[in-house]
Amino acid sequence: MERHSETWQEKGENFTVEIKHWKCPSFDIRTDEKFIADRWNVYAYIFPKHPVFDEISTDHLFLDHHITDMFHWGLSYHQWNYDKDGKVYSKKLGSDYDHLHDNYERVSDIERTPTQNDANELIEYLKSVSVLNSEKILTN
Repeated sequence: MERHSETWQEKGENFTVEIKHWKCPSFDIRTDEKFIADRWNVYAYIFPKHPVFDEISTDHLFLDHHITDMFHWGLSYHQWNYDKDGKVYSKKLGSDYDHLHDNYERVSDIERTPTQNDANELIEYLKSVSVLNSEKILTN
């Protein structure tokens, strides 16, 4: 079965926030029904020049950093991406909208999910951290 997906991105200074929506085969264990489920995720790609980049010191899900609060039910995805020389070029953090009682598996309209609001809050947080860091550099 073919998968269908769509992506929305906003690029900031040394970060990108992405909403990902795709459809995939699924199975309802309560009704034995096979159906095409909607899946939603929000990701942040943090690049080396962003102040949060160095603060994220582990590639494990149990990250002790304020940014985890920005994600739906906390961080459920964390991946460091490496270039050909083995240097980290981005730290990808994310959360899914497939938790118990989320009920977005049959929602294909982005307007009916909290993803846009969550992504906007994440964008504003990442922008504000950049501004605060710039102000510190200017005053020192």
